Amino acid sequence: MPGLIIIVVVFVALAVLVLFWMLRWSKDRAATAEELESPATETLEYVVPNGQDPVVVMAALESQGFTTRMDSSGEVLHIHCPDGRERSRDEARGVIAEADSSAIEHGQPLGQGRVTFLDER
Repeated sequence: MPGLIIIVVVFVALAVLVLFWMLRWSKDRAATAEELESPATETLEYVVPNGQDPVVVMAALESQGFTTRMDSSGEVLHIHCPDGRERSRDEARGVIAEADSSAIEHGQPLGQGRVTFLDER
């Protein structure tokens, strides 16, 4: 019987830790989304082309230190530029160009050409 109580206590403790971690992660994501939506935050907007998996682009950008968020339409990726839009533009463009494959098509290159942002169109 004491062994069962220990197992239950350990299980409950782990469940509470996981719950706190999930709440913290959720609050962090909400704060990031709020920051990206602020007019004072400089962002680059990238329209994800048809056939390109936005998650591939987001993962590549986030692995290079950028914070990203998709808009509600699922077509425009907002890239946070803490050093300023103009200073981050070339680096973000390079990261996106290197991630020009589609997980949908098993990593086939898209061949989309030059990466452009909404403010360049």
